[in-house]
Amino acid sequence: MSSTPMRVTAGFTQDAPFQPLGLIGQPDPFFYATFFDDFMSYLIGEYTVTVNTNGTVAAVAGGVNGRMLFTTNASTPLAADIAELQTIAATIVMSATKKTAFLCRMQAASSSAPVFQLGLIQSTATPATITDGMVATRAHSATGWVFSMHKGSAVVGTVTVPDTVSGYAAATDIDIGMVYNGRGDVLCYMGAGLIGQTLNQNTAVLGPVARFTPTSLPTVALAPTLAMQSGAAASTTATFDLLYAAQER
Repeated sequence: MSSTPMRVTAGFTQDAPFQPLGLIGQPDPFFYATFFDDFMSYLIGEYTVTVNTNGTVAAVAGGVNGRMLFTTNASTPLAADIAELQTIAATIVMSATKKTAFLCRMQAASSSAPVFQLGLIQSTATPATITDGMVATRAHSATGWVFSMHKGSAVVGTVTVPDTVSGYAAATDIDIGMVYNGRGDVLCYMGAGLIGQTLNQNTAVLGPVARFTPTSLPTVALAPTLAMQSGAAASTTATFDLLYAAQER
């Protein structure tokens, strides 16, 4: 049952009274630099789409809450079998003192076959080669997800979250999030139903499932990215419900 919303008749804001929007009774939309897409409609002009042969990235007709379907083509080499959605502009440059976040909700048809790269990475048509970024990746036939930071083609921090912790499984929605806290640490979130108003503290994975401290941060501009490869000589699919990225100004 949905809760009754709280009503603040004068509005509210996170700005101080002396700021330009400090007396406006609504949240400052520019408090964080933010990109989000619930895929209720697919604005293809916002993205660079990379696919191989008959691979596709397409909106799902009637997809609950808005869905994008990624379909890979069985090809050789498998690393070239790409279905990728990446914002046209790479606009996030990480800073040691500023919070930076990435979040997506996805569902894979197979828990073992696909290879994934989900996060903030450099603009690229070859997402399997990450030079810079904050990203969650999964290898073919893996039993967990790797959360990592990359700088200049070097991995500068990483941690693995086993499926037994996250509950990752085929044909099941999973939320994947990474937050750099502006103090040197990356918090990793993964589990079912972590966002929305129907959280159940008795069943949901609450709080970060892992954290790591990168030795440095990438200095190049990064783009919100959803990418997958087949991982095996057969086509595979995954759907994405939402994509979010934000950075403290």
